[in-house]
Amino acid sequence: RSFDTDEGIIYSSLYKGGKIPLKPGVYKIKVTAPHYRDYEKDIFIKEGKTQPLDIKLELTAGYLTVHDMGNAEGAAIYDLYSGALLGTVGQKHKLTVGEHLIAINKPGYDCDNGMLTVDIKENAVVDAKISMTKTVVCRVSTTNTMETVHLNGELVEFHPEYHEFLLKDGHKYELMVSKEGFWPYTETFVVD
Repeated sequence: RSFDTDEGIIYSSLYKGGKIPLKPGVYKIKVTAPHYRDYEKDIFIKEGKTQPLDIKLELTAGYLTVHDMGNAEGAAIYDLYSGALLGTVGQKHKLTVGEHLIAINKPGYDCDNGMLTVDIKENAVVDAKISMTKTVVCRVSTTNTMETVHLNGELVEFHPEYHEFLLKDGHKYELMVSKEGFWPYTETFVVD
């Protein structure tokens, strides 16, 4: 598909081997794509001839290194915008220029920093430092039905037959189980 503009013809997409019909003369070709360096070249078109162009765009990228500040060794790093697994903590990861939402995952641990938003600049390295806390699974079930469970004042999602959530090692929690017509059950504890 092409669009005529005051500056010439714009092709919104062109497949490999595609041809653009032009009259003989000199033309300035510019190819752009998000996250790639623009390509520009002057070409001369001869009558009845095809001028082949082999264009390879260069990715504009920077780097992200996530450093372990506690319990994060071997944790997987994901770019949530692209859905890509980048690798693990401690490695240098190449990312396209722009903002990325990064998640860190390690079974049995929770990232203390939450998700990271990083702004990658061309040829620059972003150094992020994270720590992780060991987690344990807490499951609450009762002999009654239709109860609600609050952890530190926040409602816990109900799964069929039980409530289940992750708790961080060494943290203090207040648990409250309640149901209309019953006295609430409360307990404060530290996960160990």
